[in-house]
This record gives sequence, structure tokens and C-alpha cells, in this order.
Amino acid sequence: MDQRVSFITDQRSGLWTMTELCDHYEISRKTGYKWLDRYRLEGAGGLADRSHAARVHGRATPQHIVDAIVGLRLERPSWGPRKIVSKLEARQGDVDWRRPRRQARFSNERDWSAAVGLGDVRRRVWGN
Repeated sequence: MDQRVSFITDQRSGLWTMTELCDHYEISRKTGYKWLDRYRLEGAGGLADRSHAARVHGRATPQHIVDAIVGLRLERPSWGPRKIVSKLEARQGDVDWRRPRRQARFSNERDWSAAVGLGDVRRRVWGN
């Protein structure tokens, strides 16, 4: 973060162009402008390192379902996943408690090869 603060200080002095400043700090201009925008929006706190982890996971189980599963598991530690799911379905039938299945993108090899641009894939004939 010290490098970022000194970058902002040098930039605000007006003695350097953005290109010269980014060359001096060995960063891309895109990164230099990103740091500058963060400083303008958030102050010095915006220059701190940020997590690269995804904020939202697309296949994450909704929190109300997680809470129900964990709560039932704490009540009945000896129950396995099948029994927990069946009991939750009996209690709240309007919620789909089973994990969503991954759908196949292509039904067969021909569909895949056509989508990739290989055309029609035929069975290879071995022999003469």
C-alpha cells in the first residue's frame, strides 16, 4: 500500500505525466488510473489490497435452505442427507430441497463437434 500512497502523492504533485509515473512505478496505465479512481472515491482506504474471491457464487445454496439443513442436522446428528432431505420436503413441500443437477450442454458427440466447428464427426473406420 505504501507504493500506492507514494504513487498518488507523486501524481498529485503534477510533476509527472501519467505515463511517466506508471513507468516509474512499473505498473500499467490501467492500474494507475484504477488506483487514482479508488483514491478519489474512497480516500486512502481505497488503496488497500482487495480480495480476489468472488462476491457471489453462482451455484451457492440459498441461505434459507442452508439454515434449515444445518438446524435439522443439529437437532438430529445421526440423520444422514437422505433422511434430512425427506423430512424437510415433508415439512415444507413448496421448496425443492434437492441439489440442482448440472444440465448437459450437448446430448452427444455430434452436437458438441458441430458447436465447436468441427462439423459432423463420423465413426472412424480402421483398416485399409
